[in-house]
Amino acid sequence: MIGGKSWKNVVIKGFILKRKGCAPPENGRYADFFGISECVEKYCKISFFECQSIRKNTIRKTYFASEHVFCMQKEYIFMSKTATYDAGSIAVLEGLEAVRKRPGMYIGSTSRKGLNHLIYEIVDNSVDEHLAGFCDAISIVLEKDGSCTVSDNGRGIPVGMHEKGMPAARLVFTTLHAGGKFDDSAYKTSGGLHGVGSSVVNALSVWMDVKISREGAVHHDRYERGLPALELENGLLPVIGRSKTTGTQIQFLPDPEIFDRTDFSATEVKSRMHETAYLNPNLTIRFEDRRKAEPEVMEFHEPDGIIGF
Repeated sequence: MIGGKSWKNVVIKGFILKRKGCAPPENGRYADFFGISECVEKYCKISFFECQSIRKNTIRKTYFASEHVFCMQKEYIFMSKTATYDAGSIAVLEGLEAVRKRPGMYIGSTSRKGLNHLIYEIVDNSVDEHLAGFCDAISIVLEKDGSCTVSDNGRGIPVGMHEKGMPAARLVFTTLHAGGKFDDSAYKTSGGLHGVGSSVVNALSVWMDVKISREGAVHHDRYERGLPALELENGLLPVIGRSKTTGTQIQFLPDPEIFDRTDFSATEVKSRMHETAYLNPNLTIRFEDRRKAEPEVMEFHEPDGIIGF
């Protein structure tokens, strides 16, 4: 019993626990664990595991939404004997749907490690601008609302009309394998996911807000779970101000429907940024954590490079 309720159908951090021998949901699947009573008794005492009762018709949805969550018990998956495999079983995922369906294929996992990787992907794009000779400062801010803001003083993502019929910047954030890293015309060297990173971060965020300073103006765009949320003006991104500088600012809020937890690890992010500074001696990286009562601010600049390390 958990909180006075039967543990026959219980979710531990998203996993469905069923008593061994119960029939699986029709045309669905469930996770069956040996030693289920021991599992519940032992692990429900740990606050990391959130337990709640669920109705039968929500079992399948809950399982698929949490299939990457780690559990200490061996997992057994049963398919309904009535399931068929024919032409109608072949699914085609459009746009960024594949990223949300299988995020681990793009960022490794939906754990905190994968969560932090979202920051690294955006930062890597700024580092590429540095390696190309157009950026010498990057800022990472962990905001109070759980979002992260990454900005640089590079050239700014192109905002002109692309031959695909949309602004180049929107193409970058909404289309996999869209970017300037597939030949050496824009970047001689590059890191990250090569044309996938920005769109993946967008797909795995509740919202993403983009401001691009380029050609004397500040261009604005916004997305919600990967989909554009702003109307274009004459086919281009809205201009919200003027600017004498150039650069890109990206703020995003990780989606709790995707990740086990959505609080970034400041320690891990700072370590990664320090390593990046050692690899790029002419680059300055500013880190700020505004989630604390007293904001933490650190600056990473290693002019001696690897030798200093």
